[in-house]
Amino acid sequence: MSPALLLCWLVTASTSLPPEVENLIDAAPQPGQRPDTAVTWLFHGREVVVEANGVVTRREHGLLYVLREGPASYHVDLGYFGADQSVTVTRAVLRLPEGQRYDLSGYFSQHNQGDVVQCALSFPAQRPGAAFDFEAVVKDDPQRPSAAGGFEDRFRALDGAPVEKCRYTLFAPGSLLVKDNDPADFGPRIDSAVPRQAIRKYEFETPDRPADRPPPTWSTILVTTRRDWNEVAAHYRALAAASYDQHKALSAAVARETQGKADAARALYNYVVSRIRYDLGPLERGAPSVVPHSATETFDLGRGDCKDSATLLIEMLRLAGITAWPALLSDLDGPEVNEKVPMLAQFNHLVVAVPQPDGRGYRWFDTTWSFGPCECLPPVIQGRRALVVREGDGQWRTLGRSTAADSRIVRSGDVTLAADGALSAQMKVQWTGWPEQQLRDRFSRNGTKWFVTALERARPLLDLAPNKAVLSKADDLDQPLTLAFAVTRAEAVERERETSLDLRAVAPPEPYPTDLDAPEGPIQLREAPEEEETDLRFHFAPNWQLNKEDVPRTVSKAAAFGEWSVTYSLHGDTLDYVRRVTVTRAELGREQAMALRLWWRGLVAADDAARVIVHARGAAARVAGP
Repeated sequence: MSPALLLCWLVTASTSLPPEVENLIDAAPQPGQRPDTAVTWLFHGREVVVEANGVVTRREHGLLYVLREGPASYHVDLGYFGADQSVTVTRAVLRLPEGQRYDLSGYFSQHNQGDVVQCALSFPAQRPGAAFDFEAVVKDDPQRPSAAGGFEDRFRALDGAPVEKCRYTLFAPGSLLVKDNDPADFGPRIDSAVPRQAIRKYEFETPDRPADRPPPTWSTILVTTRRDWNEVAAHYRALAAASYDQHKALSAAVARETQGKADAARALYNYVVSRIRYDLGPLERGAPSVVPHSATETFDLGRGDCKDSATLLIEMLRLAGITAWPALLSDLDGPEVNEKVPMLAQFNHLVVAVPQPDGRGYRWFDTTWSFGPCECLPPVIQGRRALVVREGDGQWRTLGRSTAADSRIVRSGDVTLAADGALSAQMKVQWTGWPEQQLRDRFSRNGTKWFVTALERARPLLDLAPNKAVLSKADDLDQPLTLAFAVTRAEAVERERETSLDLRAVAPPEPYPTDLDAPEGPIQLREAPEEEETDLRFHFAPNWQLNKEDVPRTVSKAAAFGEWSVTYSLHGDTLDYVRRVTVTRAELGREQAMALRLWWRGLVAADDAARVIVHARGAAARVAGP
């Protein structure tokens, strides 16, 4: 950015910086000492004061230093705040390498996110040596203190960019018992009494390190005064108590949806996930608002976040006489919950737990999984730990994991090679598990045209009849999700001579992993364990002959992460082709890349060999191997 443009962009009122900030800038590392980043935090800190009445004041301070040219602008996320909190930027100064200073406090932004406001600061790209120093103060409304029943704080101290120095300080009444997660990359917590006050000071600080030693980039400090998880459960129970309500329309919907249904819990879950639109809410964003909207409001609006739709389902289940509880967890988008630090702020998701009839465990329902089958949980929460908020306590349980048999894609069809060499097929695809959820959601919004278009692109020689594609009712979760369609291919083989016929040409293509050659990171095979099957029966007109020796041999391969097989069965003028692939693990470590590559290459070779030689009767026969 040119100096003229820079001056136009900035607020040009000069401002001073504290001496300690100037000293940090003077001692900043050289670019060669931090080769993997464009910026580094010279300092990042938070100071929190908890008053005896529960009013919390938080001061956030950061000093970001530019090492080399990077993005067009830099964004500092201050976090999400509720309506009962005020946010004031007390300092936002850009210091250029030549020493000029500019006030950027006018570039403080607030974005309404429903129940909460997201606050941030920004500054434009700068030359190496520039620094951005800011300070923001967040304070509770004195009439509505956030820590009246207990204090919790989650400080993402190291969040991607290196941090040269970090400090977290808490001042709290001495009567409170403060627990923490013993955060990595920080020295031991230092506790001390504040002279002449009934207050204690708790401080975490990163130790000094040589300038040539890379600083840490990821760490979170968890601090709480909650005694145990029962207290956390009681806190959420109190917050959500008023949200469980009903009216005539809601009660009527429960009666209607459960009438004649053997599994009322499943029926009500199906109702919610097919009619309540999921909106990303503050809990998923890590914001402080965890109070759900009322069940009737969510029912009337037809939309809500995880806690809103879960509250609605819980109320509907209870109206049907079924015990149901909210269950708090952190999905795969967030870190695992540290069970040694009881605090509500660790959770970013909420599901519904229904006790099993025998009292051993729970049925789990995730109401954000639009059109998802209740028998299979979303992959992002499988295996995670959840806190079930029961009537009198909180109970930790582990969510189940699906098997490959729970998520299946079955492609089947009858294929006919006519006397004139044309190929025609009546095809059907059926989905269960997580593929079913993805397809139901997409079919419900876009119909079948996109599927037909994708198949035409993958199989350009086929002629499809879009108007003959028949889809089962996408929003009827009681019925299997199936799509039936017809395809043809004129002159698939030449009438008067032998021709190679591709057996897979009429079926939708099967996916292969795309990141086998990536240099690092886990290998994502599927969203979850999965089975795929392609089952085709070929019928040949009397003028076509298929010799046994022209049929490829059956092949298979098994490994620790799955197995595949391709089989052929010839019965007179009928050939059965069956391809099965089972992936038992959704993700593999990079160290298994070679074994996986060989496994997939074997399957690709088997797919390439899925051809037969068909002979026009009377033509000279020729033996052809696979």
